[in-house]
Amino acid sequence: MSICNKYGKSFTRATSLRRHQLSRCDENCPIPCKRLRPLGIEVIDGSVSKFTHAFKNRIASFRITSTHLISHSGFLYDIKPKVLGIINDYLQRHTSLKINFELFGIYVKPDAELSDIKSMNTENKIVTVSSNLNKIFEKFKEAIMAQASEFQEKDSNWSLQEILFLNVNINRYSAIAASSYIQLPWFIKTKCAVLNIKNIYNKCFAW
Repeated sequence: MSICNKYGKSFTRATSLRRHQLSRCDENCPIPCKRLRPLGIEVIDGSVSKFTHAFKNRIASFRITSTHLISHSGFLYDIKPKVLGIINDYLQRHTSLKINFELFGIYVKPDAELSDIKSMNTENKIVTVSSNLNKIFEKFKEAIMAQASEFQEKDSNWSLQEILFLNVNINRYSAIAASSYIQLPWFIKTKCAVLNIKNIYNKCFAW
Protein backbone atom coordinates (compact mmCIF):
# COMPACT_ATOMS: atom_id res chain seq x y z
CA MET A 1 0.00 0.00 0.00
CA SER A 2 1.36 3.46 -0.96
CA ILE A 3 0.61 6.47 1.25
CA CYS A 4 0.66 10.22 0.68
CA ASN A 5 1.08 11.71 4.14
CA LYS A 6 0.20 15.27 3.09
CA TYR A 7 -3.40 14.39 2.19
CA GLY A 8 -3.69 11.30 4.43
CA LYS A 9 -4.70 9.15 1.46
CA SER A 10 -3.66 5.59 0.72
CA PHE A 11 -3.47 4.02 -2.71
CA THR A 12 -3.48 0.36 -3.70
CA ARG A 13 -1.22 1.04 -6.68
CA ALA A 14 2.00 3.04 -6.91
CA THR A 15 0.79 4.46 -10.24
CA SER A 16 -2.29 5.87 -8.52
CA LEU A 17 -0.09 7.64 -5.97
CA ARG A 18 2.03 9.12 -8.76
CA ARG A 19 -1.08 10.44 -10.53
CA HIS A 20 -2.23 11.96 -7.22
CA GLN A 21 1.15 13.61 -6.70
CA LEU A 22 1.11 15.08 -10.18
CA SER A 23 -2.45 16.37 -9.97
CA ARG A 24 -2.98 17.42 -6.33
CA CYS A 25 0.17 16.91 -4.31
CA ASP A 26 3.36 18.94 -4.69
CA GLU A 27 6.99 17.97 -4.49
CA ASN A 28 7.10 18.86 -0.79
CA CYS A 29 4.89 15.93 0.24
CA PRO A 30 7.00 14.72 3.21
CA ILE A 31 6.55 10.94 2.96
CA PRO A 32 7.96 9.21 -0.13
CA CYS A 33 6.02 6.54 -1.98
CA LYS A 34 6.66 3.41 0.04
CA ARG A 35 4.96 0.04 0.04
CA LEU A 36 4.01 -0.84 3.59
CA ARG A 37 2.26 -4.13 2.93
CA PRO A 38 0.77 -6.25 0.16
CA LEU A 39 -2.79 -5.58 -0.95
CA GLY A 40 -6.05 -6.94 0.43
CA ILE A 41 -7.27 -5.64 3.79
CA GLU A 42 -10.51 -6.47 5.59
CA VAL A 43 -11.58 -3.92 8.22
CA ILE A 44 -12.63 -5.67 11.47
CA ASP A 45 -13.44 -2.51 13.44
CA GLY A 46 -12.26 1.07 13.57
CA SER A 47 -8.78 0.17 14.80
CA VAL A 48 -8.22 -3.43 13.65
CA SER A 49 -7.79 -4.67 10.08
CA LYS A 50 -6.95 -8.15 8.79
CA PHE A 51 -4.98 -8.95 5.67
CA THR A 52 -7.13 -11.11 3.43
CA HIS A 53 -4.17 -13.05 2.05
CA ALA A 54 -1.43 -15.07 3.70
CA PHE A 55 2.15 -15.99 2.91
CA LYS A 56 3.25 -19.60 2.98
CA ASN A 57 3.05 -20.84 6.61
CA ARG A 58 1.32 -17.62 7.68
CA ILE A 59 -2.16 -18.00 9.11
CA ALA A 60 -3.07 -14.32 9.34
CA SER A 61 -1.75 -10.78 9.74
CA PHE A 62 -3.50 -7.96 11.57
CA ARG A 63 -2.93 -4.21 11.53
CA ILE A 64 -3.85 -2.34 14.72
CA THR A 65 -3.99 1.42 15.27
CA SER A 66 -4.43 3.62 18.33
CA THR A 67 -5.04 7.22 19.34
CA HIS A 68 -1.71 7.19 21.21
CA LEU A 69 0.53 8.36 18.36
CA ILE A 70 3.66 9.81 19.98
CA SER A 71 4.52 7.32 22.73
CA HIS A 72 5.62 3.73 22.06
CA SER A 73 4.70 2.74 25.61
CA GLY A 74 1.26 4.40 25.46
CA PHE A 75 0.52 2.97 22.03
CA LEU A 76 1.39 -0.60 23.04
CA TYR A 77 -0.48 -0.31 26.35
CA ASP A 78 -3.60 0.88 24.51
CA ILE A 79 -3.65 -1.92 21.93
CA LYS A 80 -2.60 -4.74 24.29
CA PRO A 81 -6.15 -6.09 24.98
CA LYS A 82 -6.88 -6.28 21.24
CA VAL A 83 -3.60 -8.02 20.46
CA LEU A 84 -4.05 -10.59 23.23
CA GLY A 85 -7.64 -11.21 22.15
CA ILE A 86 -6.51 -11.95 18.58
CA ILE A 87 -3.72 -14.28 19.72
CA ASN A 88 -5.97 -16.12 22.15
CA ASP A 89 -8.61 -16.59 19.44
CA TYR A 90 -6.08 -18.26 17.11
CA LEU A 91 -4.65 -20.41 19.91
CA GLN A 92 -8.11 -21.93 20.37
CA ARG A 93 -7.89 -23.17 16.79
CA HIS A 94 -4.20 -24.04 16.38
CA THR A 95 -2.83 -24.66 19.94
CA SER A 96 0.68 -23.49 18.94
CA LEU A 97 1.82 -20.52 16.86
CA LYS A 98 4.85 -18.45 15.90
CA ILE A 99 4.18 -14.72 16.25
CA ASN A 100 6.10 -11.54 15.54
CA PHE A 101 5.32 -7.81 15.70
CA GLU A 102 6.17 -4.95 13.33
CA LEU A 103 5.67 -1.38 14.54
CA PHE A 104 5.61 1.38 11.91
CA GLY A 105 6.07 5.08 12.54
CA ILE A 106 6.94 8.35 10.85
CA TYR A 107 10.35 9.69 11.83
CA VAL A 108 11.64 13.15 11.04
CA LYS A 109 15.08 14.71 10.75
CA PRO A 110 14.36 18.39 11.42
CA ASP A 111 17.83 19.69 10.58
CA ALA A 112 17.61 18.15 7.10
CA GLU A 113 13.85 18.63 6.64
CA LEU A 114 13.45 14.91 5.98
CA SER A 115 10.81 12.40 7.04
CA ASP A 116 10.42 8.69 6.41
CA ILE A 117 8.53 5.61 7.55
CA LYS A 118 10.62 3.34 9.78
CA SER A 119 9.71 -0.01 11.32
CA MET A 120 10.74 -1.90 14.45
CA ASN A 121 10.58 -5.69 14.04
CA THR A 122 10.67 -8.45 16.63
CA GLU A 123 11.84 -12.02 16.27
CA ASN A 124 9.29 -14.83 16.07
CA LYS A 125 8.23 -16.23 19.43
CA ILE A 126 6.59 -19.61 19.92
CA VAL A 127 3.24 -19.28 21.68
CA THR A 128 1.18 -22.24 22.91
CA VAL A 129 -2.08 -22.67 24.81
CA SER A 130 -0.05 -22.94 28.03
CA SER A 131 1.91 -19.72 27.42
CA ASN A 132 1.49 -16.67 29.61
CA LEU A 133 0.30 -14.16 26.99
CA ASN A 134 0.89 -11.16 29.25
CA LYS A 135 4.56 -12.07 29.70
CA ILE A 136 4.99 -12.72 25.99
CA PHE A 137 3.46 -9.36 25.12
CA GLU A 138 5.80 -7.65 27.58
CA LYS A 139 8.79 -9.32 25.90
CA PHE A 140 7.59 -8.06 22.52
CA LYS A 141 7.14 -4.60 24.03
CA GLU A 142 10.63 -4.60 25.53
CA ALA A 143 12.16 -5.60 22.19
CA ILE A 144 10.35 -2.82 20.31
CA MET A 145 11.13 -0.19 22.95
CA ALA A 146 14.82 -1.18 22.94
CA GLN A 147 14.99 -0.91 19.13
CA ALA A 148 13.22 2.45 19.12
CA SER A 149 15.49 3.84 21.84
CA GLU A 150 18.63 2.60 20.11
CA PHE A 151 17.51 4.04 16.77
CA GLN A 152 16.82 7.49 18.19
CA GLU A 153 19.97 7.59 20.31
CA LYS A 154 22.25 6.90 17.37
CA ASP A 155 23.86 9.82 15.54
CA SER A 156 21.14 9.72 12.87
CA ASN A 157 19.16 12.59 14.45
CA TRP A 158 15.87 10.89 13.57
CA SER A 159 13.02 11.54 16.02
CA LEU A 160 9.55 10.04 16.23
CA GLN A 161 6.75 12.20 14.84
CA GLU A 162 3.87 9.74 14.80
CA ILE A 163 3.21 6.02 15.32
CA LEU A 164 1.21 4.61 12.41
CA PHE A 165 0.24 1.04 13.37
CA LEU A 166 1.35 -2.34 14.63
CA ASN A 167 1.30 -5.42 12.42
CA VAL A 168 0.80 -8.74 14.24
CA ASN A 169 1.92 -11.69 12.10
CA ILE A 170 0.62 -15.13 13.09
CA ASN A 171 2.41 -18.15 11.61
CA ARG A 172 1.98 -21.90 11.77
CA TYR A 173 4.21 -23.79 14.16
CA SER A 174 4.70 -27.55 14.17
CA ALA A 175 6.90 -28.98 16.88
CA ILE A 176 9.09 -31.94 15.98
CA ALA A 177 7.13 -35.07 16.76
CA ALA A 178 8.67 -38.19 18.27
CA SER A 179 8.54 -41.43 16.35
CA SER A 180 9.15 -45.13 16.81
CA TYR A 181 12.01 -47.33 15.64
CA ILE A 182 13.39 -46.59 12.17
CA GLN A 183 15.83 -48.99 10.61
CA LEU A 184 19.22 -47.56 9.62
CA PRO A 185 20.32 -47.45 5.99
CA TRP A 186 22.44 -50.47 5.07
CA PHE A 187 25.68 -48.50 4.46
CA ILE A 188 25.50 -47.11 8.04
CA LYS A 189 24.35 -50.38 9.61
CA THR A 190 27.33 -52.32 8.21
CA LYS A 191 29.81 -49.98 9.89
CA CYS A 192 28.67 -51.18 13.34
CA ALA A 193 29.36 -47.69 14.71
CA VAL A 194 25.84 -46.44 15.57
CA LEU A 195 23.47 -47.50 18.35
CA ASN A 196 19.91 -47.71 17.03
CA ILE A 197 17.63 -48.74 19.92
CA LYS A 198 14.71 -50.85 18.74
CA ASN A 199 11.44 -50.06 20.52
CA ILE A 200 7.69 -50.28 19.99
CA TYR A 201 6.65 -46.92 21.46
CA ASN A 202 7.06 -43.23 20.50
CA LYS A 203 9.72 -42.33 23.03
CA CYS A 204 12.82 -42.19 20.87
CA PHE A 205 13.87 -38.85 22.35
CA ALA A 206 14.32 -40.59 25.69
CA TRP A 207 17.29 -42.43 24.23
